[in-house]
Amino acid sequence: MDDIEFSVAGARAAAARDELASWVREFLRSPGSDNAVLADELFEQDRSWIGPVELPFDELNRLAGPPDQPALAPLGEDDLERVDDMEDSLDEGWEPPPLIVTHHDGEFTVEDGNHRIEGLRQAGRDRYWSIVGFDDPNERDEFLARVGSAPVPGAPSDNTDLSAVLDSWEQQGFGGQLIGLEGGRIECVSCGDVSRASQFTVAEWRRLEGASDPDDMMNTVAAHCPACGAGGTLVMGYGVNASDIDVDLSTELDLRHRPVQVSSGTAQTSGTDPV
Repeated sequence: MDDIEFSVAGARAAAARDELASWVREFLRSPGSDNAVLADELFEQDRSWIGPVELPFDELNRLAGPPDQPALAPLGEDDLERVDDMEDSLDEGWEPPPLIVTHHDGEFTVEDGNHRIEGLRQAGRDRYWSIVGFDDPNERDEFLARVGSAPVPGAPSDNTDLSAVLDSWEQQGFGGQLIGLEGGRIECVSCGDVSRASQFTVAEWRRLEGASDPDDMMNTVAAHCPACGAGGTLVMGYGVNASDIDVDLSTELDLRHRPVQVSSGTAQTSGTDPV
């Protein structure tokens, strides 16, 4: 992974490329985190990584101390000084990297991000984007079912036939065609207008597996054109099948807040290949 962007947008892009686990490992080893020991520890066992997803701070258990001797503890004086500097940066528009969180026995534990949480709290925030590692696939699926109306990159694929999805959306008024272009732009065939993907109103999206090859994954989106209001559909590659255009579009469309159909079966997960 060359030229990795250690930001929320960078994590979303990594999830779209099915590289979220690698993103987490490299972030923890980077100068911004400087926690290679933790990176090695977290990847000693198989975990499924999903995100970024917003988690309330009140739901997070926060650890302090070295990885081999963690303890629940408040931040010290030097830590608080660092937090004050972070608060100033937030006021100036800086967006911190996602929190790195693990989930076990129904609890979320912050592995990397205590300073970011305090800085965000002082800036008036009560939640933030997190990358979550699950060691139990059943707990992961239960979590995804609980947040089904607010999907995150890493949700299971839909296992539904593409033609059936497109037919259903056409009956709901999304019969137009949307074409993805370079630079995070989309062309609406109905009116010919080209707009930023972020300007389209997404009504629903699904992650599908290929009919003949489960590895042939794709993201499908039903959205309204910002210029003419017509409903149309966009089909993008996902994971190893995602082109640079697909990655840019997935990031621009900001799918995490949109309604999605998630199956309860044993589907593939994005960005969650156990390492």
